Amino acid sequence: MAGKKSPSKKSAKRTSIAASTTGSTTPAACAEPLTQLHQALQVNLDLIQAQRADPTLVLHDFDDDFYSQQLTAVGKHIHHAITKFVLVHKEGPAAVTHSASLTECRSLVTLATQLAAHVSTLPPARGTTLRNLHLTTATEILLALRAMVANALTAVGAPVPSSSGDAADAPSTTVPDAEMALAQYLFDTGVAWKCAETLEKLPRTNAAAVRGKWVEFVGLAKDVVAEVKESIEEYEEGCDDDDDDNEFSDSDDSDDGDNVPPPTPVDADHRAAELARMRAILKLLQVSTVLATRMSALLTTANRVDGLDVLSLQCAAMQIDMDDLGAACAEPPLPPAQDIAKHADRLFSEWRKIVGVHDATSSRGRMRPMRSHGPSRRWCCSARRMRGWRRSSRWPPPCRDW
Repeated sequence: MAGKKSPSKKSAKRTSIAASTTGSTTPAACAEPLTQLHQALQVNLDLIQAQRADPTLVLHDFDDDFYSQQLTAVGKHIHHAITKFVLVHKEGPAAVTHSASLTECRSLVTLATQLAAHVSTLPPARGTTLRNLHLTTATEILLALRAMVANALTAVGAPVPSSSGDAADAPSTTVPDAEMALAQYLFDTGVAWKCAETLEKLPRTNAAAVRGKWVEFVGLAKDVVAEVKESIEEYEEGCDDDDDDNEFSDSDDSDDGDNVPPPTPVDADHRAAELARMRAILKLLQVSTVLATRMSALLTTANRVDGLDVLSLQCAAMQIDMDDLGAACAEPPLPPAQDIAKHADRLFSEWRKIVGVHDATSSRGRMRPMRSHGPSRRWCCSARRMRGWRRSSRWPPPCRDW
């Protein structure tokens, strides 16, 4: 009608924020499309979870090149769709029209379905580590999108569907601050962006996926070694400070009647024993770091599938033991010797399986390759030449040294 001005975008935004802060029960126009998108994301998450246990969507005529191209394309489309979603909802979810929100939500539903179905076609024969990595990455993307949509629903005061999809969580009686809700919504959007970018960087072979696990292991091992070295230095400095304090206390209290007795030899012996145990742990961790670095380098030329998944599981197990050994040295006194020896024995046992040797040596004193464990014979020969590897029966140190 003539003589009346249409409301501007700023006034619409102020109106939407005022409606959310005053606790208005009128649902926003975009609440229905966002709810449908949230439910569709949950359906695809359930699909991926079901495919982990029962892979029924795998392709018998699987094409690696086609799969790789489509995975990269889906990741780029999802990244672009998130950008469009943000541009449409840039004034806040409550200020978006129904039609504009519906278009972008439908686009994300289609792409999420394509992603879940596409990663589910990867056959387990291509490698369990590779398949689990792709399924996990797709799950992280869908979870990030679901968090983004759930926060958008919270910002407009709409109920958020539960993870089961059957019921809905009622909106909170205390209406959240509009600016805080919008900030969290933008943060979740950034997380979804970052997750979508990882699709293009995913490894395409099982050997590359396993090598990625070992590269992470090398980084963790170096961090643990650095922390143990720092703990040893701090413990040595603490011992020196204690000795200096005792000397000063003896000189100051020489004229007093109540002199503080000097430290007993038991305390000095105990500190020396603690340092010896910490250095023994550090030695084992350093050797493990060298072996892990060499193993990650050997995996760059590996083209087998069988045996690689075992290496991935062994890598995960050794990460736990190395982390526990590093934590044991973080705050002396150390745990009992039996507890430390348990982690050390497990760690060295895994390395023996990987290198491919028996617990006992042959009559000639040479290590015999185990054909039932670990990588190929060439890997075993290379592993024997790794720096720090010792054939002595004194390695690893016996339990009394821990």
